Amino acid sequence: MLSVDELFVKKFNNLLISHLNLTVKRGQILEISGVNGSGKTSLIKVLAGISQQLKGKHNGEKFERYFIPSAGGFRDELKPTEIIQHLTDCDKKGAENRLKEVGLAAVLDIQSGDLSDGQKKRILLASLSKSSNGILFADEPFNSLDDTGKKLFLSIVQNFLSNDGIVVIATHIPLKELLMVHDVDISLESCCSRLSLNGNSKHSMNLLTEKNITDDSNQLSFKSEIPSLFDYFKQLISFVKRELSLLYKKLSDVTLPLVFLWMLITILPFGVGQDPDILRNIASGAIWFGTVIVMIFATIRIFELDFNSGAIEQLIVRNKSIPIYCLTKSFTNWLFLGLTISVVSIPLGIIYDLSADAVFALFCSLVIGTLAISNILTILAALGLMARQAQVLVGILAFPLIVPLIVFGSAIVETSFTGTNPFNLYSVLLGVSLLTTLILPAICTNLIKLALD
Repeated sequence: MLSVDELFVKKFNNLLISHLNLTVKRGQILEISGVNGSGKTSLIKVLAGISQQLKGKHNGEKFERYFIPSAGGFRDELKPTEIIQHLTDCDKKGAENRLKEVGLAAVLDIQSGDLSDGQKKRILLASLSKSSNGILFADEPFNSLDDTGKKLFLSIVQNFLSNDGIVVIATHIPLKELLMVHDVDISLESCCSRLSLNGNSKHSMNLLTEKNITDDSNQLSFKSEIPSLFDYFKQLISFVKRELSLLYKKLSDVTLPLVFLWMLITILPFGVGQDPDILRNIASGAIWFGTVIVMIFATIRIFELDFNSGAIEQLIVRNKSIPIYCLTKSFTNWLFLGLTISVVSIPLGIIYDLSADAVFALFCSLVIGTLAISNILTILAALGLMARQAQVLVGILAFPLIVPLIVFGSAIVETSFTGTNPFNLYSVLLGVSLLTTLILPAICTNLIKLALD
């Protein structure tokens, strides 16, 4: 059963709910109603494990969970089949079958951003498990759905109840009214409990579906407590495929930074003169500095679209590994931006009349150093989710962290002129890259969870 004990829910500086106690048995619905701003969505997100409560406790996070938001839940750049494959870990054929069952057979290969709001909501309905006896959380699920879609959702609710699952719905449309219109066999009198939030945070709400009830939560689908290494590997592959799909649909995220870098470095000689000695002396510092500038603008909002679309909320509810998600974000950013910049540095070094040894040293230093830059900027991007009104300030914070990398990277190129051994300098860059790779998952995960609160 779903149990809530003395729960306090706060959003920003507003205390929305206090002293909430409720128990919902398996095979039952909890219908939450209330005026706008009374805390319906905030309560559902707390119970679903997306946000943290101010005080009190609940056991919602222990079970297999699904969350249907009022809008969003995925990136609009992805196709419906790609979304279902990522959320459910099924193959393309399985995703197509799921989408056909919810009436989306004609839009399988259309970007979800081109679909109506009702069709987008059906995509999430297609991601629900038919055999689950976990908990379904739905926030205004009837918004944007036509009559057929509403009946489809009610049939899904009926399926959850028949499997002894729990359904928690926040809605302005009473279920009783909908069941009178649609022919769905759900007896509200025996299986539905209602919780009304009146917007008064000081009101103590106590809702018990049955007194002296025994704990039957062991009969609900639990999330896996300790995923195996194979499970983590599958999630890593799934995240990489997702990032590749997003990158393919937004190639400008890579091409525009490269064009800007090329323009910046090739125009610089017009300002400093054409003397080959001057160009050779400033080449490594100029290219490294340009790389940092380009990567800051390309990376500092790497999480923003996923965060604003609600995609991260779906990852949390469906027990996807947020640390692996963050690591994949940084790794793919380095792979397609950092390594590409490293390759582009070769012709740029030749333009600045660098020797072959110097060009090779520049390339190697950028290959190693851009990984550290990507990791640092990914951490700052997660921090930026908490300070969305101060993104520029967060970007400025990157400079004191990255300047040492510019110094060591430039020094590596200088060793090709002086003949000294660059091993120690390479070791420093490699050590920073490995260190940031190790600490990135934990730091980013905590920052994202704080931002969701």
